[in-house]
Amino acid sequence: MSIDDFIRILNEHIEKYDAFTARDAYKLLYQCHMGPAHAITDRDSAKGFLLNELAKTTPDDTTSLIDTVSPSNKIIRINLAPFKSRGLNPFKLHGVFVNSANTCERDIDAFIKDWNGLLKMSENAQIDITHKKMQELDKIVIEKGYPPVHHSQEY
Repeated sequence: MSIDDFIRILNEHIEKYDAFTARDAYKLLYQCHMGPAHAITDRDSAKGFLLNELAKTTPDDTTSLIDTVSPSNKIIRINLAPFKSRGLNPFKLHGVFVNSANTCERDIDAFIKDWNGLLKMSENAQIDITHKKMQELDKIVIEKGYPPVHHSQEY
């Protein structure tokens, strides 16, 4: 993956989500390189999490059902509000989610390299994310060994 290809996707997300933060950029890049496996400890807990999230989600068909996560479109994100609005089957979504978690290639070294590239780009004001916030998050994730994170509260 070229970082330039990822920047195009990052900019789409920044434009689409007004409250997009450094944490959301990290999560997007993490998912791009690592897929969704971090979200599945086992099939049943993943299903329970999905059903719980759907129960808390207000149906809304004004947003897109699918967000692109990786330049190759190998990894996408399904937005639950339009998913619920359309009455789609959560058990099928769960199956696809588990399957993708089991088959997605993960590359932590490429993730770290690209994360450092994003830090540099924020420092040079080449992306619309505050460098100070990127640095603050960077200190935390380095200390914790580059873990997966949840979206920001603002997101």
